[in-house]
Amino acid sequence: MDAFDPKTIIGPVEVGLVFAAFLCGCAFIQIYIYHSKFDDDPILFKCLATSLMGLTLAHLLCISAALWDMTITTYGQPLLLTKLPYGADMTLVFSGLLAFIVRLFFVSRIWKLDGTKIVPFGCFAMTLYCVVITITMAGKAFVMTSALEYVAQQGWMIRSAFGVGTVCDVAITISMSWQLRKRGKTGFTPTSRLIDQVVRWTMETGAIISFQEIATLICFVTMRDNYVWMGIYAVEASVYGNSVLAVLNHRPSTRKQRLRNAVYEMQGNENAPKARKTIVINVTQSIEQEIQSDGHNTDAKERPSNCDQIIV
Repeated sequence: MDAFDPKTIIGPVEVGLVFAAFLCGCAFIQIYIYHSKFDDDPILFKCLATSLMGLTLAHLLCISAALWDMTITTYGQPLLLTKLPYGADMTLVFSGLLAFIVRLFFVSRIWKLDGTKIVPFGCFAMTLYCVVITITMAGKAFVMTSALEYVAQQGWMIRSAFGVGTVCDVAITISMSWQLRKRGKTGFTPTSRLIDQVVRWTMETGAIISFQEIATLICFVTMRDNYVWMGIYAVEASVYGNSVLAVLNHRPSTRKQRLRNAVYEMQGNENAPKARKTIVINVTQSIEQEIQSDGHNTDAKERPSNCDQIIV
């Protein structure tokens, strides 16, 4: 960082903060929708959603504190930016915890779908490795004296965390899509259509997270003398939090679709030809006559004859 360039040092962090704040607002909306529609959810899901929201908010506050130090506290003293602010160090902790919880959630879904348990166990091992490496990096970042020295000494840890995390996210996405698609081959068109929708949504969500991690890794490897990679990394935690909240809130439409499919199946069975029985009920004709005492017919009322057919 021989020549200080605010466009590549402070600029990426500001852009990352803007996107992180936007995604944090989306998370607030999602957590409101969740508690409004799923008040009867298990306590585990409620704790999961609340913890994700809390970690996302804490992560945003740490980025804001880091940007404050970079733009206000160190104003006119660019040499102080060679050491990352403590707020930036804390983002490693919250990002690591968020990624760990989100990956663990999806791994648990795969564990229920995969019969061999090999893929979920491998994903769990990579998840555990990433959170341990990230927390270790955060501990070393608190005692560093220079960002350049830190990157040079701990570069292998940063690269391995991003690389293993990317492989883990891709494996989770592909495994979930494969298992869902395999279970969706029921031969019933509406059910297959629903499974295709879930698989497509899973692929899109996993692709966003994977592409972001790949972009962070590429920028870190190719541009170590600036903070472009940090700006991309600042958005990662918010993306993770929104992904799980979106899964939890996506369930109503899925349940409605299942209900429609069940009704469709019932209607399909009812449309099958059934034996019909015809019952003919004949009602005889009756005439009421009132004969007065003089023997004349003063009033004659006739009830019409009915012949009804009731089809059962």
